[in-house]
Amino acid sequence: NQDDVYRATLERHARTLAAMRPVGEAELRAPADGDWLHWRRTDDGFGYSPLKQVDVRNVRRLQLAWSLSLPAGTNQITPLVRDGVMFVNSNGTVQALDAGNGDLLWKFSRTPGAVTPAGPPTTQPRNLALAGTTLFVPTLDNHMLALDARSGKVLWDRQLDPAVGVLRLTGGPLIVRDKVLQGVSGCSGAGHPGG
Repeated sequence: NQDDVYRATLERHARTLAAMRPVGEAELRAPADGDWLHWRRTDDGFGYSPLKQVDVRNVRRLQLAWSLSLPAGTNQITPLVRDGVMFVNSNGTVQALDAGNGDLLWKFSRTPGAVTPAGPPTTQPRNLALAGTTLFVPTLDNHMLALDARSGKVLWDRQLDPAVGVLRLTGGPLIVRDKVLQGVSGCSGAGHPGG
């Protein structure tokens, strides 16, 4: 029965999200081998996975497990992975996926607010950050969102800078202790306070 299959799928998705452990400070500094918790995985920025399942002897046997079409955008993103849940952000749409099979666990979409006469920013923020059970999402219009990583529900939304189109949030946030650090870019904003 299709209803039973649908119900079983929803229950499996709920179990996957519920099993995702909160991310602590120690794990941010030294993530488990299978997790990718911030932009370059570790604080040294090396961007290297210590996983050993794929090596020179078996790499030629790799094949596509699943694929996903992302919303149109610059898509210079690095997905985050925690306990088999993958988070991606493309052009204002954040998705939580089952990393094993690509199933959509939840989706959050947000249209950027008003922009300056110069037009919208052309480069979206490239990453997200995880701490506890919160996913931190910078936006095209200079907001930092906090989403519940298990549901996609907005916990809070703060505008970091009103100079949309001048200053931009293009890099990913970094979590250090209880702080969310977010860089701001924009050469044309050099004269802007805090620019």
